Amino acid sequence: VTAELFSQLVEQPFYETLRTQQQLGYLVFSGMRVTEGIPSLLFIVQSNVADPETLADRMLLFIESCGKILEGLRQGEFESFVAGLVGKKLEREKRLEQQAGRHWEEISLGEYKYDRPQKEAALLRQLTKQNVVSFYRSFLLSQGPSRRLLTTQVYPQKMMEGGRGGGKEEVKIDGTRVEGVVGDELALRASLSKY
Repeated sequence: VTAELFSQLVEQPFYETLRTQQQLGYLVFSGMRVTEGIPSLLFIVQSNVADPETLADRMLLFIESCGKILEGLRQGEFESFVAGLVGKKLEREKRLEQQAGRHWEEISLGEYKYDRPQKEAALLRQLTKQNVVSFYRSFLLSQGPSRRLLTTQVYPQKMMEGGRGGGKEEVKIDGTRVEGVVGDELALRASLSKY
């Protein structure tokens, strides 16, 4: 839930910084998703004015600057974000298929926590601003001990033909870092440990 709250706290500043101030892209989005029980923070910029490497660099600079956003957050603002997320979690599903989908997700994960929204809301109410700052320092700062980062850069065909795109030609794996252009996704996955 800490990652989800962090996502809510930086969503508007991310858009404001990269879309409004820097005018880097026509689609600028940040958020969170959970895939097979694994939470991920997303920072997405799609642009026709900057190349993918520049966009990745600017997004990483933004992430490094989030400490200032958290420091400037007043307690009342923090509590307002928490209350909004708690309300969202406790909102009843409007259609049966939403509830069924949530339950099937629990079954497919083998966790069977059908009261997950209520438990997550209770955890959110216990979070402090310092908890979010600690999460940020550990998981998001470039020197954070628990940071895991995946950047995906998609180059338009015209950029590839002009010899400007694609970055590196080889994939290098050194235990913690994979760098380069991936030609065969399945072979890369097979070469890496799951966790």
